[in-house]
Order: sequence, then C-alpha cells, then structure tokens
Amino acid sequence: MRFTVELKKLAEHIPHLANLIPVKNTMPILENFLIEAVEGKDIVVFTVSNLYMTVICEFEAKVRESGRIAIPARVFVEMTNSLGDLDNPQMTVSKEEETVNIHCGGNTYQFLSADPSEYPLVPTRTLDNAISVDAMIFNKMVNKTIFSVSLEKTRILFTGVNWKITADTQVMASSDGKRISEIALGSNTDIEKETSHILPIKCLSFMQKIIRDDDLDLQVVFQAARVMFAYANYTVYSNIIEGEYPDYSKVFPTEMTSTLIINNDSFKKALKRLSFLAPDENHKVKIEINKENLKLTTMRPEIGEADILVENFKLEGEDIKISTNARFLRSILDVIDTENVRLDFSGNAKPFIITNTEEPENQKSRYLLMPLRTR
Repeated sequence: MRFTVELKKLAEHIPHLANLIPVKNTMPILENFLIEAVEGKDIVVFTVSNLYMTVICEFEAKVRESGRIAIPARVFVEMTNSLGDLDNPQMTVSKEEETVNIHCGGNTYQFLSADPSEYPLVPTRTLDNAISVDAMIFNKMVNKTIFSVSLEKTRILFTGVNWKITADTQVMASSDGKRISEIALGSNTDIEKETSHILPIKCLSFMQKIIRDDDLDLQVVFQAARVMFAYANYTVYSNIIEGEYPDYSKVFPTEMTSTLIINNDSFKKALKRLSFLAPDENHKVKIEINKENLKLTTMRPEIGEADILVENFKLEGEDIKISTNARFLRSILDVIDTENVRLDFSGNAKPFIITNTEEPENQKSRYLLMPLRTR
C-alpha cells in the first residue's frame, strides 16, 4: 500500500470522523480509522464506525499501490493537526508488513496497523430509490428542530427528529415533552409515497457539520431500519429510531385569547439579563403582560430576585400572567426568522405558541412551550 494525499484535504474532514468514536468501546478495532487506497480510481477511503453510525469519506490521492490499513483515529488526527503549519504539505503513507510509515514535509511517523479484516462489514453504497433533497433546506429544517429533542433515553421516540416527506412538502418535528418544534417547507420531491422516519440526534448533528452552501445535492435512501445519506465526498449510514412518532398536533391549542407582538432581540436580551437568577431545576421566569407593561420576574430564594420591564411590544386580547422555562423560551427565540416574534396565548397556565410574524416563502413553522405553575 502506498499513496500521497494533500494534508489540507485531510485536516478539513477527519476531525469530524474522529468525533464519532465512542469514549467507551467494547470493540477495540473501532478506535481506528479503516483506510483503503484504490489504485485504479486514485482515491483514498476513510471509514469510521460506532456500530450505530458508519461514515465513509473519500479523498483524491495519488495511489501507487492499493491496500488497507487500520490505525488509531485520535492519534492520526493529532498528528495531522500538528502538521498544519506546513506550507502546502503532501502526506505519503505506505505499509510494510504491519508497520505504517507516514512522511510529510520532512517529518516521519511510524504506526502499527491493526488487522483491517477485524473491522465490521461496511455497507454497500447504492442510490437505488434515492430521494434527492436540497441540502440547505434539510440543514435549515434540522437547525429549527434539533434543539428541542429529548435527551431522556427512556422516551426513545422523542430522542430524534421526525422527518415526513411527501411529493410537495417536507415536515420536521421534535419534542421533549415540554416544548414542540415544527417546520414545514414546500419542496418538489421525486417520491411516490409519503414516508416518515425518526432520525437520531447524533446523525443529524454530524450532517450539520458537513453540509456547506457550495454543494446542494443530498441523496437520501431509507433502508429498513437504516438511512443512508450521500453528500459531497461523504456516505453516512445511521440507524433510525423505530416506531411511530406521537401525534403532537393535538397538543397545539386552537382557541387563542391573547396575542403578543414583541421585538425578538429585545425580548431575548431581557430574558438573558435575569436568567442567571432563575432556579437551576426549571429556569422559571414569570411573564406578566397588560396593555401598558410587560414584566419579567424570577427568584432564587437563596440568592435573590429580579424584575425587568420590556419595551417595544403590542398586546391584543386579555392580560396574561404565565410562568415558563426561560432557557427553553430563549432556545425558540433563537430560531425565529423575523425581527419581531409572535406569541399566541390560550389563557393563563396553558400552552402557548410562538411563531414568526411573517413566514418566509414556502415555509410554515410553529413552536409550543408548556407553562410552569405560577404562584
């Protein structure tokens, strides 16, 4: 085995791959990159797997001899980072028996190669029945929903984002039981039958890292209990969460009693100014609104309390007195697209809905936040 590759190309991508390696690993071989050089195609293929996800990344290279090696992933990344100050370095990798020799800009390293045959079987890439989607649309939808995924493993269906695709619409939704995020975007998709799957948060977080605005083509293939993403020089396989996502739409109230329009930036800053005093267990803040005033209040008995008046708002309907989680509220305000934000209330101590004041073209998004008990 012998190949030469640009260090810059490796340094851009392999840290993402190394992040997939689990801290606790029952299979030592998975602590390695599986690296394969293909002479006829002049490519080098890096593979990493944690059994739940497998990611393959291809690089152009000058391959003089085909072969496969398995070398410690984190050490390889650290070595690559340490060479980053070289000018346009070329890395040459060769294998002699069980030793891997690496030469780069006058620097020489030697590693012992693990047995590549011990690496788990890598899935075969096929784009049969692939769904083509715009990568930026996909990334936007993930950004608008991933923050409200549940981290409680006992509620497995809520530990991912539900993605429903029809011929003319894509909908993503997530919930942790205390808030709900939903975004629907109009898009023409070459699909005959509606499909719906729950994608794990780790898979989506990885896709966020690799998607860029100069490559818009994302191919998606659903295969039984697995999904495959083909994007740029990556092929990503991930388990999906099996089961039917709960019908969250029933939680959204339909009869509203009050509507608040407020400058989003001012609202976020006000919440930030008092959130450090909110109780750690629920980040509780009380919101009191009438036509003249909007007051935020929080208290931590062992430290102190804070009251803040917020300007630049308009209330229609009944006065509101409600308590909620300030951290959850700020997470929703962070994904609002418009200068002002709209909050629709169905009464005191009831769930309320947060939306843009005007929706971007072909988009409809809404967020629900559950109240806390007000004393």
